Amino acid sequence: MVRNVCDGINCRVVRLLSDHFLLRHGDVGSGSILVRDLNMDSIDLVEVVLALNEEFNIELSEVEVGGWETVGDIFHSVIGVIDREMQYQFM
Repeated sequence: MVRNVCDGINCRVVRLLSDHFLLRHGDVGSGSILVRDLNMDSIDLVEVVLALNEEFNIELSEVEVGGWETVGDIFHSVIGVIDREMQYQFM
């Protein structure tokens, strides 16, 4: 069950990034390097963070975002925030 949730999140992240950078979904994967492969700059970073926050109804921290190098890093951050928020709701 967790795998399906993670796969769904990963697909949504890939779709969001593909749409933002005008790439085919197959051109974006967990190993894609943000600066080299997606040509992400600081403005793109802000736009992507805002879009992710809206898409998943989360609040990504500056610390989490500052460590991003790959699309996989984005997956881990989004899943981590969602997981923390779910745990907080059950406390």
